[in-house]
Amino acid sequence: MSFRNAFGIYQALRQHLEASDKPLTCVELFDYPDVKKLAADANRVSDYLGHMYRRGLLSRVSAPKDDSSMARFAYSWKNPKAKAPVARIMQPRLVVNNPSSNGATPAKPNITVSEDGSETTVDLPHLTITFRVKAE
Repeated sequence: MSFRNAFGIYQALRQHLEASDKPLTCVELFDYPDVKKLAADANRVSDYLGHMYRRGLLSRVSAPKDDSSMARFAYSWKNPKAKAPVARIMQPRLVVNNPSSNGATPAKPNITVSEDGSETTVDLPHLTITFRVKAE
């Protein structure tokens, strides 16, 4: 994905992120002279990085805590040449109920649902559930 940008800030950020071997924060990127020339402050660089992240161009990790920076995230460029993990496609399979030991198929449970005004009751062989409408 490319950005339409007359000022070149996205290209400068991409260049520095691709060249780095570790994730960079907005403060670290703002220290580069070409980025400093194109962005007003580190907060604006953070805005650009967030936009690139939401577009799927960057990966984001929590930034290390440090006294010189209040940055929450550090970013790195996603490698488009890296292969994404291949998802396995599950093949549908036929499930057959095993007959019981006496040869008969298992019986379906008996369920009774009844409604009486503001109450609905679901009755199972070993459980009864009652739903009531709350008074407002």
